[in-house]
Amino acid sequence: MLYRAFANVVTGTPLIVILNDARKLILMVLDSLKLLSKDVLDKDIMYSLLLVLSGILTDKNGQEAVIENAHIIINCLIGFATYPHTMLVRETTIQCLVAMSQLPHARIYPMRIQVLQAVSKALDDPKRAVRQEAVRCRQAWSEI
Repeated sequence: MLYRAFANVVTGTPLIVILNDARKLILMVLDSLKLLSKDVLDKDIMYSLLLVLSGILTDKNGQEAVIENAHIIINCLIGFATYPHTMLVRETTIQCLVAMSQLPHARIYPMRIQVLQAVSKALDDPKRAVRQEAVRCRQAWSEI
């Protein structure tokens, strides 16, 4: 219940405000995602949180905030690459993994094999948009 409330507040907050406190919020966002993924009814909130995470990952200041927790974020995202309840969560998760490939090499290289294995499962997804993102992600992570 508390995580739903947190998720609703964060998703309603402008991204500029979130970016100012991204270092503090990133772990709470990940915890919320993990807990919300257990209930099918929370798929829309989960998608909204992933959009916030995607916004953080695509911003230069946000990338600086996630560098120290890159392995935690990647492990979390790997679990959502095959989320069964909605295509939007899988697609956004893979887009976040593509954004993570832009982080410094030393931080993300140890996770390369796990990401490529998770993305290879997404290549067989029934939805075309997910497969296209999986191809982009595989290419981005193969070049590392």
